[in-house]
Amino acid sequence: MWRLLCCLVWFSTVSSAQQAPILFVDAIGLLQSDANQSVEGQTFKAILSKLEGQYELTQIQRNRARSMLLNEPRACSPWLKKTAERSQKYSFSVPYMYEPGLQLVVRQNSRWLPVLQNLASIDGTIHLQTLLQHESTPLIGIESNRSYGEELDQILSQFQSKLYIRTSSSSQPGSMLPMMERSFIDVIIEYPAIAASSKMAARHFKIYEATEFSAVHIACTKSAQGDINLQLINQAIRELANEDNYRRWVLEHVGEQTADEVIKVWSSALAEHPHSSKN
Repeated sequence: MWRLLCCLVWFSTVSSAQQAPILFVDAIGLLQSDANQSVEGQTFKAILSKLEGQYELTQIQRNRARSMLLNEPRACSPWLKKTAERSQKYSFSVPYMYEPGLQLVVRQNSRWLPVLQNLASIDGTIHLQTLLQHESTPLIGIESNRSYGEELDQILSQFQSKLYIRTSSSSQPGSMLPMMERSFIDVIIEYPAIAASSKMAARHFKIYEATEFSAVHIACTKSAQGDINLQLINQAIRELANEDNYRRWVLEHVGEQTADEVIKVWSSALAEHPHSSKN
């Protein structure tokens, strides 16, 4: 199957001499310290290496970065989940990595752990909507400028009074972890690998309403320059899809049970619109 991907690599006709550098906003956090060695950092670094210097990096607050994706023609931002609502505002690359489904994460010594254990099914899955419908619930921390997937976003919007919603922004993945470590909040919703970056002893529960795995994209401004940027980014991702190391990174977090399905879904996504950046 992977050999077939070679025919999907599309070489942009845009002259590098005419190409204004892609401005990656909210990106440096993926390339710093420990994040640099993570799959999230390694996959993004690999894409940058294929762009051969045709980019600039800047680190600004995430809220401002989202604003730039609406107004700055050169702006792009990595590590975003694609949703119908976001697709109205931004243009998206083909997927460049995958994360397993989001989970509820709670401290091992939390008074809420027994409650969650009682609500969980045999395989450790919790219905988030059922949990939030209870009169007494743990304080779940979420970020205001983050999407948790369309179904989870809808549920969370219905129970905002039971949530701690962080409106400030951070440059690092897993920015809610320190708040839970300090017991400011009881539970977070996070990808397992990101949550595991904390030294805190914690328990994870699958979320019934979450997708089994999530595609990760790069978003760019809806503009003529944004389309050119996506041409180059998609070309880089399609080239990397033929490299063994990169494929291992893409599959590293999803686990053996879902790896075949991820490969199938990713191959289909890479094959879509091979001659256009439109998604």
